[in-house]
Amino acid sequence: MSSPSPYGSPYGAMEKSSIGGLQANIAAALSYFFGLCIIFFFIEKNSKLVRFHSMQAILYAAAIFVTFFVLMIVSFIAGYIHWLLGMLVSLGLLGLALAFMAGGLFAVYKAYKGEMFKLPVIGNIAESIVSK
Repeated sequence: MSSPSPYGSPYGAMEKSSIGGLQANIAAALSYFFGLCIIFFFIEKNSKLVRFHSMQAILYAAAIFVTFFVLMIVSFIAGYIHWLLGMLVSLGLLGLALAFMAGGLFAVYKAYKGEMFKLPVIGNIAESIVSK
């Protein structure tokens, strides 16, 4: 069992969210889906767990967008240099997409368990924003 966190009970089961009476762990897990992170971050008033995971989801989505935007440009340029180089960069993009998806699913799992799981770099930024 994990140690108690400042973001609610260890598994978030007892803490209630101000979002439709959802339990905090369920709202935190849902914040990673369908852009709910923005809505949950601004609506949630009670649960620091939900606010943290919502902010982390916002930052994660932004990091994914920026990364893929830059790498798509690199892939396009690499394809201009040589078609094989462009294909290799595109395959790397596919691998990166799978890694981002796995990281997101793991974050959803940890949020559902009510744990304050921090993604590398993004988690610390999210925590500093939520704690203000």
